Amino acid sequence: MRKNTELKQQNIQAIRSCFYEFQVHTKNELSKKAGLSLAATTNILQYLLETKEIEYVGDAISTGGRKSKNYILNKEYKHILFLMLLKEKNKYSLYSHSTNLFGEVVDEYTIEKEEAYIEDIEEMIDHYTNDRRIDCIVISIPGVCHEGLVDICDYEHLKGIHLRDRLQSKYAKKIIIENDVNVASIGIETYYPDVAHLAFVYQPECDYVGCGLIINHQLHNGFSHFAGELRYLPYYTHEDQIKQLESNPKGLLLNQILTLCVVMNPEVIAYYSDVFDDDLELSSDIDQRHLPKLIKISDYKSILKKGLFNIGIKNIKERG
Repeated sequence: MRKNTELKQQNIQAIRSCFYEFQVHTKNELSKKAGLSLAATTNILQYLLETKEIEYVGDAISTGGRKSKNYILNKEYKHILFLMLLKEKNKYSLYSHSTNLFGEVVDEYTIEKEEAYIEDIEEMIDHYTNDRRIDCIVISIPGVCHEGLVDICDYEHLKGIHLRDRLQSKYAKKIIIENDVNVASIGIETYYPDVAHLAFVYQPECDYVGCGLIINHQLHNGFSHFAGELRYLPYYTHEDQIKQLESNPKGLLLNQILTLCVVMNPEVIAYYSDVFDDDLELSSDIDQRHLPKLIKISDYKSILKKGLFNIGIKNIKERG
């Protein structure tokens, strides 16, 4: 009996996953794609219609026989709440927005302060209390969060707080917390689906560089979520990095990128700098065939939003 139940859930998930490609599907297409019989596909479609996860959107063009019905993901089935915590030059900026499953913004709210606390995060979430469709909350933070516990962080008053447990107990929602540069790397990967190994390097105006790593199409956090903390590379002290950020930011960033070339050897390294707007060119003793394609990112917040959305959608799709 247990095996039958598990198989049924696997079949449902196979059909569900097709709809999270955000395309219109017919029963025949879904049957072939999921490798299921038409009868099984019919039952699963009926179930997804009853739960309102999908909706009927009309008939397909007839090819001579009986018209097939078109189905698509119901974009209002659930909403996702996103929070972006950023430390900008003279302030802490907390941006939030909720979207439907197609990524269309439903509501947004921003807080900017000289100091930021966990209560500010709770204020942002409270703004969306009346939206009963919010299924999960995805948060990007400028720091390291391991198993929900905030460790290294540009938000001083969050250090040592078990952020996930506190928020989850108060709001009874799925809480996902990820380093902001990791989130951005997930956003960038969307535009390079054929690239297996990718890195993103972010040089802020008033702090140390951060890095997100995608290896074999998977975010690489390391065993303690410390992977990508390039500020701790041994050839520069923190004082040296601060001085070079002022006197030679391009040189500092290039050296950190070259370190990634040697250690990780990705096909693509994307970068964003708050300090300069010039294009970077890699020139070193490394053979050109080992060097990655450099991609300059012009809008960091947009990439963050894309990454947050991808994380949220993946979580909803996988939880069923």
